[in-house]
Amino acid sequence: MTVWRVGRNRGACGSSRSIAGKARAAGRHTDGGTGDRHGPCSALYWGQPLGGGAWSRITHGGLNGGMVRGLVLALLLLLPACAGGGWNGAVQCAPYAREHSQINLRGSAASWWTQARGQYARSSVPRAGDVLVFCPTRRLPSGHVSVVRQVRNTRLVLVDHANWEPGRVTRRAPVEDVSPANDWTRVRVWWTPVEGMGKTVYPAFGFIEPAPPEGS
Repeated sequence: MTVWRVGRNRGACGSSRSIAGKARAAGRHTDGGTGDRHGPCSALYWGQPLGGGAWSRITHGGLNGGMVRGLVLALLLLLPACAGGGWNGAVQCAPYAREHSQINLRGSAASWWTQARGQYARSSVPRAGDVLVFCPTRRLPSGHVSVVRQVRNTRLVLVDHANWEPGRVTRRAPVEDVSPANDWTRVRVWWTPVEGMGKTVYPAFGFIEPAPPEGS
């Protein structure tokens, strides 16, 4: 598995825009086509929040099994909850996304997808400036929102978001699409404490664009 480091490889904007443009031209815009996309949010997705490479580094770095299990448990307990349900500090994902994007919505992160209907275009294809909306789950009771900063390819974007690591803002964090249809309804997210992609697969609604819906 390729390990992407935050803040590296800032080049390929032109090519990623071209890829996104081709996908959009192929008719993958969701408004008027797939409704509110509740399907990906109807189930929970669980997994180990440690990338294989990171796990290898930990287990070969002198920690015994009990210490590793304790570390994993601690990381699980620190998983984020945007605007409620867990970490309730001053740094929250929804206010951060609103302040650092052109999407002016309020309320819980997961509610942004429904609120956007009729106000903003919604898409299954990422573009810089979009807001990626995560579905609510047991781990993310209020969902989560991230601001797309760069599209690396059709399966990988870099995002800025708050409170994914509790109380912190993470910039240019990789998010990977692992959905079978490449429609960004299943994603994995960079987890800085282990310097790797998490193995947990999170359901997502899609992307809110800073533009009015088509035909409005």
